[in-house]
Amino acid sequence: MKILGEELGEIGRWYIALPPLLLIGFLVGLFFLAAAGQSRLNTANERVHDSQLRQQALGEFIALMTDAESGQRGYLLTGESSYLQPYTEAVARVETALDRVHEAYGGNDESREFQELRILTGKKLGELEDTLAVFKRRGAAPAVNVVRTDVGKRSMDEISKIIGNMRLAEARELSAATAQWQADFRLSRWVSAAGVILNIGLVLLATRLVYGDMRRRARQATNLRD
Repeated sequence: MKILGEELGEIGRWYIALPPLLLIGFLVGLFFLAAAGQSRLNTANERVHDSQLRQQALGEFIALMTDAESGQRGYLLTGESSYLQPYTEAVARVETALDRVHEAYGGNDESREFQELRILTGKKLGELEDTLAVFKRRGAAPAVNVVRTDVGKRSMDEISKIIGNMRLAEARELSAATAQWQADFRLSRWVSAAGVILNIGLVLLATRLVYGDMRRRARQATNLRD
């Protein structure tokens, strides 16, 4: 090694050591850049997934409330017991759907929207049940008169308004999360492309240094022979 060092000289040793050092530094830097990019992609993907879950929970809840109201009114207007089946099924699943909305939003009990939604849901379900009780005791006409009042309509309108605002906010969140994911994905692709280009450059640099060293040795050998 001492003889090799004397043959190469100080500059020659740097020529030999520089490519491996650059390659190692590049690989380490690329590893951390790739890890950071993957972390950003995972975060953006979680935002998209969570927003989709919240929208799904909101859609399921408002659909069940609509089914319950439609089934109740169909039964009051026709007297057909077949309308009670969708009403009964919807009412049995509403509380579970509301709990799913609560969980989708992180179980935040201090949310003003969720508290209002919980109160209005109980109020609306109570109004539907009371109207059915009037129908069974007094007949269709008094029950229909109760339906024609705006008590139940106001509750349903307020529920629809809250759900509409929450879904609009989630649509904006989903759009922002999707845009963030796309931006992070493009950045990750650019980092990968830059890594490939830099790697090729380092290989070319190493080839040039090795080739230059070979020529220098050839000249030294020629000089020694002469």
